[in-house]
Amino acid sequence: MTGSGGTLTQLSDAVAGFAIAMSDWPATVIGMTAPAPREHPDDRSLALGASPAAIHSGLFPEDREAFLAAYDAALEKARSTLHLAPVHDVLEEWRRRAVLQSDPDAFRRAVRRAAELITGEPVPDDEPFEITRAHAGM
Repeated sequence: MTGSGGTLTQLSDAVAGFAIAMSDWPATVIGMTAPAPREHPDDRSLALGASPAAIHSGLFPEDREAFLAAYDAALEKARSTLHLAPVHDVLEEWRRRAVLQSDPDAFRRAVRRAAELITGEPVPDDEPFEITRAHAGM
């Protein structure tokens, strides 16, 4: 501590700067209180990659219709219950799928491995991918 109290003030300022904003968890890093980046100004409660538009564009084209159906059902449930949990649950589930699908080769390997684990049998090399996906439930 210095005679002028400057060090104490600096310490106090530093401690104040280490506040963890739980509303932005886990995007908040200790020592930083900046909110998580948003894709669009209207996406105030959604972290990067979790907006319906980002999820939709990140999915394989053949999965987009199923996403929209699940999203519509969640919106209807949220409307009737006045709770957003169904919407958040659907967005998170499909966000994860979109992340997996961002690397198509890795996604195909994961689907094959899941199908093998579920069925207990190796996936034939000539099996169409949609059949393998159905076996994997993905």
